[in-house]
Amino acid sequence: MQAEHIRQLIERFREQFVALTADEIQRLVEEARTEALAEARALLKEQMLQAILEHSATLQARYAEKTPSRSPSPPPAKTEPAATSQRPQFVTPRVTLVSRPETPPEEPTETAGAEKKNGNELDQARKILKEIEALRQQLSQNEAWLSRLRPSEASSAQDSP
Repeated sequence: MQAEHIRQLIERFREQFVALTADEIQRLVEEARTEALAEARALLKEQMLQAILEHSATLQARYAEKTPSRSPSPPPAKTEPAATSQRPQFVTPRVTLVSRPETPPEEPTETAGAEKKNGNELDQARKILKEIEALRQQLSQNEAWLSRLRPSEASSAQDSP
């Protein structure tokens, strides 16, 4: 029964597919491709953001475990104010989650429009890759800064009994 139903659906699809013109087929292919790219882009962005947030939380947890709890007493006087003033202040960028679009993208009316749209999608994909690379670089800079900070804290803890 199931096989018969599937066969009927395939036959109906073939009948309707043959009735389509080349332009309609091309439009359907472009529409499916555009939708798949939009979904993939949104999914990749969400996964990268989630991975970055998880990694950041892990690093913060490790740092909190290694850092002794501080008393409310004033911090010790710093002997090298020039070294601390040279270090750039880190500002956490505001991050928002982006989900896939609720409405399907507009259909291109002509092939020139479709080519322009594909070019825009490539530009957007490149922009997303640049954003991801910038986040990776910022993360590696933060990790390097933390690794430099950890040995200096350990040496200052050993110096003061």
